[in-house]
Amino acid sequence: MVERVKRLRSKRREEEKREEEKRSTSGTLSSRGVLADEEFLDSLRKNPAYVRLNFSQELAKMDAWLLTPRGRGKRKTRARIVTWLNRALEEVPLRATDPYDKFPRA
Repeated sequence: MVERVKRLRSKRREEEKREEEKRSTSGTLSSRGVLADEEFLDSLRKNPAYVRLNFSQELAKMDAWLLTPRGRGKRKTRARIVTWLNRALEEVPLRATDPYDKFPRA
């Protein structure tokens, strides 16, 4: 009976090790299944929703704001970054096209 339990436990440990190795070598995800910081920022840069923004400029603005008295004590979390970018989108005007551009002007 004891031998059987030992074999089952060792088999479970081996399976857990294999699963952990798979998770750690996946490349895009960390062991918790979350994107790494640089990969997270790259995914936001590539996101079509944020095409209108100057991404690096907005992150620099956020860094500067965090140094002000109002932003002091706050942290640069992923949720704060997404919120900052979404608010910045509200300030950026849509590219309005002139409906008369297709006609030549005299």
